[in-house]
Amino acid sequence: MIQYSIEFTESAQNDFFNLYCYETTHPGCVSVEDLKVAVSSLEVMPERFPYFEEKEMVDKQVRIMKEGKTCVFYYINKETKVVSILRMLFIQDVAVEQQLVVSSPTTEK
Repeated sequence: MIQYSIEFTESAQNDFFNLYCYETTHPGCVSVEDLKVAVSSLEVMPERFPYFEEKEMVDKQVRIMKEGKTCVFYYINKETKVVSILRMLFIQDVAVEQQLVVSSPTTEK
């Protein structure tokens, strides 16, 4: 089985910090520990989650993993065996998903 490494963009790191802060003020809404486990699971078979259905994101091969009320957006580089976590966002409204802006993995390290 192919093992991937995981890297976080600066935006994803900021998102994680914001989710941690949100969890401390809104217990039960977001589980940072569950999110860490879910993201770590992308080391194996990251293709199991679908592409984000927004046309622009499908073209960029951005995938989406939902963990509770958090959406993790990521890109898989099969050549380097790296999963780039682009954003981790708390979603309160399904309509918000269609308005998300995701950084390209080639422009942000």
